[in-house]
Amino acid sequence: MGIESVVYSREQPATTVNDKNLATYKVKWDVQTDDPEYGPNTLVEDAIAFGGSAPIPRLWEHYRFRGDESLYSHAREFSVKQNRVNLLRWQVDVSYKPLGEGEEEDDTILPPWDRPAKYSVDREVYTRILEQDIHGWQIVNTAGKMYDEPLEQEASRGVVVIQKNVHTLNEVANYIANFSDAVNKWSWHLGGQYIARARTALCRDVTASEIMTEAEYKFYSVTFRIALKANKSGSPMMGSVPSAEETWDRAILERGYQYRGSAERGREWSEWKEQLEGTPAQREYQLSEGRITELEKAPVGAEPVLLDENGFKLPEGEIGIFTFWETRRQVDFNQIPR
Repeated sequence: MGIESVVYSREQPATTVNDKNLATYKVKWDVQTDDPEYGPNTLVEDAIAFGGSAPIPRLWEHYRFRGDESLYSHAREFSVKQNRVNLLRWQVDVSYKPLGEGEEEDDTILPPWDRPAKYSVDREVYTRILEQDIHGWQIVNTAGKMYDEPLEQEASRGVVVIQKNVHTLNEVANYIANFSDAVNKWSWHLGGQYIARARTALCRDVTASEIMTEAEYKFYSVTFRIALKANKSGSPMMGSVPSAEETWDRAILERGYQYRGSAERGREWSEWKEQLEGTPAQREYQLSEGRITELEKAPVGAEPVLLDENGFKLPEGEIGIFTFWETRRQVDFNQIPR
């Protein structure tokens, strides 16, 4: 079983041009074989491999016909028909079509998992409880106390959507296990165009399509949805009043019903701590020896007391501070496929 000749047909279909000046070409070949028992799939494979002066294209190859050529139309559809009279003769029709809406040049790469990832941008809307205003000041009433009802406000944030084809279901499972509900441990170079600082990107979920087929290839399309926090300069530190929007860390207002002592005692303890001398280990030992372990309590029925960074009661009129806790699993987002 073999191919004897592959030549252009004498009669060729017409070319059509759309409103974007992109053409659809159709080209016909006559294929002569030495065996009437050829099947259409095997015939096309053998005819492509045969080559010759008028070779039949592979899937996604761009249009060529004699001296004509177009880089914008690709071999997308193949039609194979056996001659009813001469069973050794076949006709192969190939349609070269431009890329459709949403398709890109990368879609011509085979196998599909070798194609680069696709990026798009979405947004998510959420309701947040406000404890600070846009300047970082704690929101309190005119008496300096917390409001009875929390202040809620609608907000939105950007979401990066990444789609990547993968070969196996095992790859899908690994991506789900590694990245779902995690934040970026280090700076994330997103497609070389945007850099997200550590812990400012949260992978909301990782999903996969049903198994897909293209030519002889079977694959899955994996989708990552990654929510981005504000990417401001500087880093949140306990004792400062940064915006809680900077990272996916939890910002907790320092307050409680128990505290180490009064504001005056807290100032004295801070001054003593600043005067400690010796090595870091020696200073840490002195701090542990001087740490106050017996806590004072707020009166029954009183509101929680605002605390300073050492656990002492804040002086009246001072704004509260926030401690930032890293509560989410952290992974290297630069391992997300590109």
